[in-house]
Amino acid sequence: MPRYYFDIHDQEGDFRDEEGLDFPDLDAAIAVARKTLGGLVQDALREPGLETVAITVRDGQDGPVMMRVTLETNLPDQPPSR
Repeated sequence: MPRYYFDIHDQEGDFRDEEGLDFPDLDAAIAVARKTLGGLVQDALREPGLETVAITVRDGQDGPVMMRVTLETNLPDQPPSR
C-alpha cells in the first residue's frame, strides 16, 4: 500500500510530514487532504489575517508532489498573494 505525506503550508511556515499515512491509492489520499484542509479552514476563519493555507501531498518520504490543495483569501482591493 502506498504511503503519502501531507505537508501543511500557512502564514506560520511550512510543516513537513515525516510520518505519512498508508492509502490504497492517490484518490483516497486526496480525499483525506481535502477533508483536512476543510478543518484547517474552520480554524483559519477564527484567525483574522490568514490569507493562504495549503496541503501538499507527496508520494513517499522523498517522492514527487502528487497534488496541492489550497485555500486563498483575497480582499477585493488587494491582488492575490503568490
